[in-house]
Amino acid sequence: MSIKSALKTLSILAFLLTAQWWVQSHYNGDTVYYEIGPIKKAISVEELQNWLPGLTLNWELQTADYNLIMTTGNDQLHKKLRGKDKPWVSPANQEAVLSAKVADRLFKSTDIASKSIRIMDRPYIISNVVEEGNNVYIPFNPDLLSKPWNRVRLFYTASSYQQVEMDDARYSNLIALLKFDVYHKGYSKGGVYIFYNLALLTLV
Repeated sequence: MSIKSALKTLSILAFLLTAQWWVQSHYNGDTVYYEIGPIKKAISVEELQNWLPGLTLNWELQTADYNLIMTTGNDQLHKKLRGKDKPWVSPANQEAVLSAKVADRLFKSTDIASKSIRIMDRPYIISNVVEEGNNVYIPFNPDLLSKPWNRVRLFYTASSYQQVEMDDARYSNLIALLKFDVYHKGYSKGGVYIFYNLALLTLV
């Protein structure tokens, strides 16, 4: 191999490994998500949480200013969101988390801890700012289940990379037993390791 070809190969490898590092720092490869049918009753949420410990349920609504997400928590685990402060959204508190982009747009600053914001005619105290996305997160509230949410998503993070498919099979069976419709299912696993696999192919 000529020096020119070797340098070209090294440049490609450097790019792919850098891209791999960025993806891994932003996405959790052990996570599976399911887009499920509407949940209208609090008892249904309790059933899912009892049957499937460790899950996160998100109700999402696109507004003119941001993407609103009502969550049962743990989004930072599944999506690797990086916050400037802690804690995360807690269902026990009337707190909200904003992305930096939304904070800049609405408050002209990201230093907004303890400021208040009104969402769906309810007051929230801002507890945290995360770097990624165009989102506002609020804690799960059964009184808001009747709102016109665009979609509901269930996230689960497996105990290890090797357990993803096995845990997915278990979750899929339990969701079927609970008679929730699944519109779409996605894995982070393939996307997280795509650049690493391409780097290996480059060396072959």
